[in-house]
Amino acid sequence: MLSATYRNQAAGATPSTPVESTISENFIKSLGRVPGAGPFERDYTLLASLGEGEFSHVWKVRHKEDGDLWAVKTGKAFTGPKNRQRQLEEVMILRKLSKACHPHIVKFADSWEQSGRLYIRTELLECGDLARYLSSVSEMGGLGEGRVWKVLAELASALEFIHSHGILHLDMKPSNILLTNEGSLKVADFGMSIFHPDDSGMDGFPQALLDRDLEGDRDYLCPEALLDVPPGTQADVYRYVDAATNLANSSLGILILEAALNIALPSSEYTSSVVR
Repeated sequence: MLSATYRNQAAGATPSTPVESTISENFIKSLGRVPGAGPFERDYTLLASLGEGEFSHVWKVRHKEDGDLWAVKTGKAFTGPKNRQRQLEEVMILRKLSKACHPHIVKFADSWEQSGRLYIRTELLECGDLARYLSSVSEMGGLGEGRVWKVLAELASALEFIHSHGILHLDMKPSNILLTNEGSLKVADFGMSIFHPDDSGMDGFPQALLDRDLEGDRDYLCPEALLDVPPGTQADVYRYVDAATNLANSSLGILILEAALNIALPSSEYTSSVVR
């Protein structure tokens, strides 16, 4: 049921001018400096846009040789060495999580650099995201209790796995939760994620949130990210209490609230604080 809503829509319209591309196992630096000469223009055919934000664009592509379908995320152009390092941190995180596959985290395939941008290839999930699904069932007044518990169980399991690897997601929201053909959920988009400050052996990562582009949705970001305080695992789950309202705030908690009641978190700072 969760996935059936999107099967027809997910096929999407093919762009009038397909773009051919290919995938490499490692970062491609020499080809990456010449537009049109890198992996993205060689062995893959671009089929459709899956989504676009201020900091990235995700494409549905097909491998020309074997016909396999993938999702490729293209990041915004590097603004300098520091910004490049920050974007590459997402690849480090995905590689670490991919060493032990989790059923509720999107599968990472590979990545490369080209034309001053970062490209990330992952499995393709064609049934849309949780935000679109919640919108499609808005007239029902939210998910039923059984489905809410299913959403909570699957996402809590994914977060536990992510945290056990010394990683904080920091951008848990419905549009970053993808649906599988079986109706299960997978956490995606680790562009805002960092290695936990207490984790060791990270070769200089993470950078302080103050030094990062604020890519997350402010309606779902933890207060630590908004106030530039060192975050912990509670930033993804629970445990921040607003001193003015004495109400707890959470990323996963806000997501579950929306799923259960089918309400949108108010965007203004005052009303958002009250709900939190």
